[in-house]
Amino acid sequence: MLRKLHPFHLRILILSLFFLFMTIQIAALEYHALALRSDGTLAAWGEDYNYGLDNVPTGYDFVAIATGSKHSLALTSAGNVVAWGDNYHGQLNVPAGHVYTRIPAGNYHSGAITSEGTVVAWGSNEFGLTEVPAGGGFTDLACGGRLSFALREVPDRDRLVWIHNLRGQPVASVQLRRGQTTADWDGKDASGNLCASGVYLYHCQGLGPQAGGKFLILK
Repeated sequence: MLRKLHPFHLRILILSLFFLFMTIQIAALEYHALALRSDGTLAAWGEDYNYGLDNVPTGYDFVAIATGSKHSLALTSAGNVVAWGDNYHGQLNVPAGHVYTRIPAGNYHSGAITSEGTVVAWGSNEFGLTEVPAGGGFTDLACGGRLSFALREVPDRDRLVWIHNLRGQPVASVQLRRGQTTADWDGKDASGNLCASGVYLYHCQGLGPQAGGKFLILK
């Protein structure tokens, strides 16, 4: 069953479809929508009650956009963030001194990943939204209404290849050094005894269920 759209929402939908044919990204949240054109310029539409739709920034080469409930963000090709709209919660107070690579926006807060892989956040600190995790290595970030998620890349490290019998009992383990793709096993259990002929299972720790299999020992 189709639900009749409110005229305001219908207008946003029609304009979204129009700009879709000449844009590379569209962002929308509660009251307005934003489009990034292929030439690096912006278009905005929706309700304009102090949300900055009548003063969309120009003169930049934008590469990414994000919208909050009442504010907007745009990332330039130089790694700078331009913010406009409502600033009641400090949504426009972008921290200086960073080169940014990603710029998600929540309802009343925003976040960004810097070129050093650290996370920066500003705006409303309700629910600890601007208390970002320390350290680097972050590659992606998402901001919601009351929470944010950050994805951190785990560096390569030594791992263990576990060997089990068909009953699921551990038999031995072999260390897989960083950068290695194969591991050698001498066929002995953890006590130093040679294992009996049969089928055995192996699994590489920390690489998911697909990083395993079975093999056969014949004497």
